[in-house]
Amino acid sequence: METPRPPAPLTLRRDVRLVRRGRHLYVCASTGTLRVPVPLAVDDADHQTVTLDAVPGRVAEALHARGLAHPGDGRLPHPLYGAGAERARRPVVVVGDGPLASEVAALLNRAGARTAPPDTTDQPGAVVLPLGRPEDELRRRTALVLDRGTPLVTYLSTPTRLLLATLSPPRTPCPVCLVRRIRANHTWQPVAALPLEVLLGAAESEAWPTTAVAAGAVAHAVLTALAAPEAPTGPPELTELDHATWERTGHALFHTPGCPACATAAVPPKRDGTATVDVAESWRLMRGAVDPLTGLVPELRVDRPSGPDGTTYARTAGMTTTTWFSPVAAEARGGAVKSDPVNARVCAVGETMERYAAGVYDPDRLVRATLAELGDAAVDPRSLPLGSAEEYAAQRRYAPFDPAVPIDWVAGTSLATGRPRYVPACAVYLPYRFPRAHKPWFDPISTGLAAGGSYHHAVLGGLMESVERDATLVFWENRLTLPSLDLTGLPDGPARRIVDRITAEGATVTCKDLTTDLGIPAVAVRFAGGTAERPVVVHAARADLDPHTALLGALEEACLCRTGAGIWLEEGEVPAADAALSSLSEFCLYYCAPDRQHHLAFWADGPRHPLPAARPAGSLQDDVAEAVRRLAARGHEAIAVDLTPIDVAECGVSVVRTVVPGLCPLTLRSDFHRRGGPRVRQAPVAMGVRSTALTEDQLNPWPLPFL
Repeated sequence: METPRPPAPLTLRRDVRLVRRGRHLYVCASTGTLRVPVPLAVDDADHQTVTLDAVPGRVAEALHARGLAHPGDGRLPHPLYGAGAERARRPVVVVGDGPLASEVAALLNRAGARTAPPDTTDQPGAVVLPLGRPEDELRRRTALVLDRGTPLVTYLSTPTRLLLATLSPPRTPCPVCLVRRIRANHTWQPVAALPLEVLLGAAESEAWPTTAVAAGAVAHAVLTALAAPEAPTGPPELTELDHATWERTGHALFHTPGCPACATAAVPPKRDGTATVDVAESWRLMRGAVDPLTGLVPELRVDRPSGPDGTTYARTAGMTTTTWFSPVAAEARGGAVKSDPVNARVCAVGETMERYAAGVYDPDRLVRATLAELGDAAVDPRSLPLGSAEEYAAQRRYAPFDPAVPIDWVAGTSLATGRPRYVPACAVYLPYRFPRAHKPWFDPISTGLAAGGSYHHAVLGGLMESVERDATLVFWENRLTLPSLDLTGLPDGPARRIVDRITAEGATVTCKDLTTDLGIPAVAVRFAGGTAERPVVVHAARADLDPHTALLGALEEACLCRTGAGIWLEEGEVPAADAALSSLSEFCLYYCAPDRQHHLAFWADGPRHPLPAARPAGSLQDDVAEAVRRLAARGHEAIAVDLTPIDVAECGVSVVRTVVPGLCPLTLRSDFHRRGGPRVRQAPVAMGVRSTALTEDQLNPWPLPFL
């Protein structure tokens, strides 16, 4: 029978000292000081250094359990090993053969770790992987460690900075995610595909102190990873170390949608679709996405609250180039004017995320079929609605829907019945690339696209935007005489302060009740100011189950439009009267011309009504159900398509495209209004403000002023 091997003697960690004073033993280490009441067989001198073999066995074992002592002869002295000593016995694979990789391997060996060549067959305890390696190698290395919990310590060192991250895919992004994100955020996209080492100026030399500093930082990260639990918690981060100042900057990391290395294994975080949304908590979760190196939003610019109304203007700058992981380039920009400065940030970044998410999709996951092949589960494209026969005849760049031609569809859910519903992809994604040789039915736009702090929050935002735009189209196209709201009785609060500030600046504020037969309050606001030679007129609208919330939203949106109009008037000219408008700025500025004010005259018509009573706030889920019920009562089915990519979900945000077939769509083409549906002409009759419907030729020929 084999004699059991005696346990290896314990050795104090090199930074640990045992000191006796009085009746206590003090354990002094770089990680802190412990006081242990224990009798020791030593003389009465204070501050006496004590050896480990002089303390009771239970104390020595406790020091071992805390990582302050370890078995052996000092080969694993580093304090970061601790409980990770078992993993440290596995080899560390160091990829690369330059001076930095060689120095990292030497440091690890001196610290007691065992390094192995890149082609080792042993399961490694960690892998050191330069970010500048070719993407196919990054993908292969990621595939080898997926689901094993093996940390990947990735780095790239330049003469001025070190980029360093410890990744554990699929729980965290993988190196391919990180590299593609850096490329997507690069300022100069024509060169973004260069080898990463060339793009970021990576360089190393045995003679450079920066190489030695970088090697120490990388080795330190490896030792930390070896000591960490198998499934480390906390959000992943890319550390940027400035070699000159040692300043450390952390960059939040997010999975890249459709990553070829880890997308099939990565799991989006769970989202509570019914949770109450708190603005401060939303901003805490979202703010890491604002980052020029690794974020979804390169920059956020915020003006300090000014004026008696205290509104804050926030807008994003720069864009992530989504063609690195999607077939189209998303127009991911956003802006907001809000009475709450935190809400202004949330709304500006949220709008950017919704545009980003709408431009991220995989064509292979779309369903290619004809309308007949999908049957009753499909939404008939003609109900969206599309253009009229006259519009298609006049605009040859578009073509009407052909039921015999297969198109791309996206699976959604009926909010009324819960049944699966297929929606044409062009009504979901923005921008959307139609199949080759297929003329578009229209230019996709953002109606019904919304971001929120939960699924129901986003759904409600999309529903209200669909109702808002329907109401503005019905009002404008038919030049309806609708009530104006009397703002003199507006109670003190953000809305009152905005009205007072705008009027104090010499502009007039007109508010119209645009509520249609749908029964969901919709409010439009017009600010009219400037001079006789250069009027500045902006319009905005909002819908909400609570009319007071709709009014505040319309006022804040009008403030945003007014700010935009001022910037655009400084940079450009008012479009010509016969110009074909196709941008936000052109639509916004079109009525900033004195000879066009008479087109807005019908705004002044109609009785003056007092503000309706406020509606008590309900839960998001209840509000969605109420909006869906009111739409269904008028024969309109609401359909939701969840577009949330994994990186947006990691920011605590949901993005949903809500589609309500039959409602009037807004377009950004003044020469193509999508008048193919009956509602634009029949809604005034259903509202009781017209006895007969207008013909298409009788509809308002002038461009819509709302944005």
